[in-house]
Amino acid sequence: MNLDEAMYTFGTGENFHLQNYLGVHELEGEEGFVFRVWAPHAEQIQVIGDFTGWFDTPLDMTKNHIGVWEATSSLPEEGQLYK
Repeated sequence: MNLDEAMYTFGTGENFHLQNYLGVHELEGEEGFVFRVWAPHAEQIQVIGDFTGWFDTPLDMTKNHIGVWEATSSLPEEGQLYK
């Protein structure tokens, strides 16, 4: 199931496994992580953490057509803190 299908079935009450799509996940086939959050009414979202110097260089997220914000980065290492 791709992200569009996952979000559609979430909206219809049929998807109970959005943790597989939203949140933070290792990238498949390459080094790094993808961060995703559903916030259709947000104007801007950034990720900060150990790997960005917290407030020094925040990671900007991009909003897609269904209101999911996403950012990918090869900077984080497993176990680092973020918010």
